Amino acid sequence: MKYAYENGFKTSVSIEPFLDYNPKTLVTVLLLYVTESIWLGPMNYIPKNSIPYEDKQQYTEIRKKYETNHLKEIFDDLKDFPKIKFKDSMTIRLGIP
Repeated sequence: MKYAYENGFKTSVSIEPFLDYNPKTLVTVLLLYVTESIWLGPMNYIPKNSIPYEDKQQYTEIRKKYETNHLKEIFDDLKDFPKIKFKDSMTIRLGIP
């Protein structure tokens, strides 16, 4: 990213799915090197059935990142960053046009 940015290339990033609980730190770092946009979106499919017992806790933790209330917090936190764009998979879940 930095190399492309410093050598005059247009740069953009897609963070879909975001994997951090709060992607703001990553977004803040990337903004230094983005000329176009940063697309942000949730994981679209997280299995609920046929998960091995030893993996159930991990899947529960993953789902917490993408609960509607948490997505709304992320949206509210980042919506005023001019280069941030939200994927339809996020805005539709939040009922945002």
